[in-house]
Amino acid sequence: DDKPAWQPHCKPETKAELEKAYAEMKHPTGAKAKEHALPEGFAERMEATTRKSMVNNEEFVLGLLMMHQTRDNWEPEQYLDALCAMNSGNPMLIRLYKEHDTKQPLAFQLAKLMDDERKAMAPTRAPPLDLDGGVKGLLAAARR
Repeated sequence: DDKPAWQPHCKPETKAELEKAYAEMKHPTGAKAKEHALPEGFAERMEATTRKSMVNNEEFVLGLLMMHQTRDNWEPEQYLDALCAMNSGNPMLIRLYKEHDTKQPLAFQLAKLMDDERKAMAPTRAPPLDLDGGVKGLLAAARR
């Protein structure tokens, strides 16, 4: 049993969640629970916040893949391990993990997917929530 020289970061539970999410993407059941009624405007801001978080996640993973591609210091399995470990439920990263082309660098493939998505992405209807400012505001109020 050959163990890799590097330690995988993608835990079996994470891999199982990724596989389940991919199966749901390929065969949607429509069984998602309805969201609780949110105050007017809040749902739009939550949607914008989720999108911002997903874009930030994609950009971070792209930077990581590019860095290691440039340094040429990772085995092919390490790129997939990073995608698995850092997917955070992001459909684009899950799809890339499952449907990647082994003949092209993953960084190139992710950049293309991101570019294609951004071209088709409609603007959000509201700005994202200011989570940092909200926490700072709560902390300031607690100090009073």
